[in-house]
Amino acid sequence: MAQSFTQEKALNELREECRRDTVALLDLIKALKAKKDSKWSSFRKALKCAWEKERIDRLEKRLKDHRSEIATHLVAVIRYVIFGLLAGVFTIQTVRLSI
Repeated sequence: MAQSFTQEKALNELREECRRDTVALLDLIKALKAKKDSKWSSFRKALKCAWEKERIDRLEKRLKDHRSEIATHLVAVIRYVIFGLLAGVFTIQTVRLSI
């Protein structure tokens, strides 16, 4: 039971980190969208986009890392549930055989 709680807590923390990183990435992308302004304004937006590329790449990498961690935690949770089910089946078989 404690392992299940630990995994659930870790998944919730990852969910919150993903939410924050996604909001940051969407805000950054929204700020970089070029409006139908002058060519100078479009040039400035393109320049800003080039400057922010490293930040965008960093956020994308963090989101990919989160996805990998979530998959790992889900495998652990599924494994825990399966072992619990197998233990229950084993108990039922043991009781049934002893009757």
